[in-house]
Amino acid sequence: MSTAAGSRPNATSLSIGAKFGILIGCTAWAVALIVVCLAQGRTDVIASVLLSVLLGSLGVGMLVLTVLSVVQRLEPAPRAAVRVPATLGSIFVAMGSLLLLADGFVTPLLLSDSKLRSMVESSGGVIEIPTIQACLVLAVGCSALFVAMRRLARA
Repeated sequence: MSTAAGSRPNATSLSIGAKFGILIGCTAWAVALIVVCLAQGRTDVIASVLLSVLLGSLGVGMLVLTVLSVVQRLEPAPRAAVRVPATLGSIFVAMGSLLLLADGFVTPLLLSDSKLRSMVESSGGVIEIPTIQACLVLAVGCSALFVAMRRLARA
């Protein structure tokens, strides 16, 4: 595979499928809640709460993509040292952030609307998760990113 002078081959970048998978994985829950609200006729909730949640989820997904893209651009030796903690750290930070986002915006909405709550519960969804669990997931992710930064500083 030939490359332009000074550029890296495409094999080191994330594939389009991986990028879409990360974005879909981070935003699917918000899209599903929007569909539930549409099915229940609660379009007022979509504009006020769920679009913010969808944009926040998209932002978290973009953050994960940014971290992974930075790791992919490293030289092979440092990339090997930080790949696992950076990947796991960014995913755990994303999940902790999404859990806190859901806890702050979606849980109060579902607790206040019995129709939406019953629809989410009947589909096997979870209405609320303890904030401490979301904070623990976030802390694990931050710790893994700290490990990646320490390894990068030593490389």
